[in-house]
Amino acid sequence: MPCRVRLVLGLAVILAGTVVAGAGPDDPGNEIIRRTEDYISKLQELLKLYEQGAKSAERAFEQHQKLYSGGLVSSRELEASRRALDDARTRIEDARSRMVASSILISEVRLSQELEKNRQDEQAVKDTVVFYAGKAAWKLADISRVEDFYVKRFGYPLPVSALGQTALHARMGFDHHDAADVALHPDSSEGLQLMEFLRACGFSFIAFREALQDSATGAHIHIGPPSARFVAAIEPRHSAADRPGS
Repeated sequence: MPCRVRLVLGLAVILAGTVVAGAGPDDPGNEIIRRTEDYISKLQELLKLYEQGAKSAERAFEQHQKLYSGGLVSSRELEASRRALDDARTRIEDARSRMVASSILISEVRLSQELEKNRQDEQAVKDTVVFYAGKAAWKLADISRVEDFYVKRFGYPLPVSALGQTALHARMGFDHHDAADVALHPDSSEGLQLMEFLRACGFSFIAFREALQDSATGAHIHIGPPSARFVAAIEPRHSAADRPGS
């Protein structure tokens, strides 16, 4: 079942649970966020187990390769070992994709809450922010694909203003470990073509046309999962090179 479909089904369960439990006078969105964060926390624990299983499967496959070279195991046994490794890696990618999709869901709920509180400014916020929730998993290393596209298209380097976590993001309370900021106005020719490329790749992004209180200090394009204070708790406990954080 595709990750986005599972996420929608998961949201339905969350919403149903909210109705049953009752959020009282509080915004129901807070309960959705809490339940989604709990779900992400469980995914973190699963991810640790999946990564341990993948390491074991990789060692087993390497051992089977050696044994196969020496004629000690059959090709069927070697292929079974390969499939076990592929399955283990698939489980890891699925868990990471779910975490990314869940963090995007939380951001969407937060944005809806903000719009509800400031209904009179709703159009102003919509005019300021362009949000695209892509289906492809994103890693910070994927920025090289974006840089290659940009150099080939425009002949000069991508103007990256923040790659990963920075002191500014830390001060603002954002987890930016697996995201990149590009100093381009989304309405510029370069910005429009960059967003078109990101959509084609399925990479999530948020483009700000101007500063937005508690979210952005100025016009730029944020590539990767949303940077938000509430996502800080979901930072996975694996290497910084492949964190799916926000």
